[in-house]
Amino acid sequence: MIQPMTTIPYTSQPHERLEIATVLLQVERSLLALQSVASQIDDAAMPRHAIPMLFERVDFNARRAEDGMRLLRDLNIARDAPATELSQSLTVVVLVADMVVSGHLSPASLADDELFLPNLARAQTCLRQLKASLDAE
Repeated sequence: MIQPMTTIPYTSQPHERLEIATVLLQVERSLLALQSVASQIDDAAMPRHAIPMLFERVDFNARRAEDGMRLLRDLNIARDAPATELSQSLTVVVLVADMVVSGHLSPASLADDELFLPNLARAQTCLRQLKASLDAE
């Protein structure tokens, strides 16, 4: 169970809060895009000609999510429970995405109910908690 936190630390300065909110939005958009790709794969057989474009979307959004988490670490908020869990789940999401793009896993792995999707959902939950704590300040 993810432990809620009351507020995001180190956000006394308005510019820091804005920067954190911007990074959280970047991660949120990346996760939504990855979720969209996963649902497209799950809903229908992926035509062969669409696979390169799929890989571009997966790679681009995995990189954005990874970069966002790195920025959150730099802003010193990655030490609290939701941020730590976000980091852990994003690590799995990015790893699976990288393995799909590199050909080590099939694109169907993005619709996997045991690895990719649970970590994607967990990352989204942690992200909502972080955003709520930022809004509460």
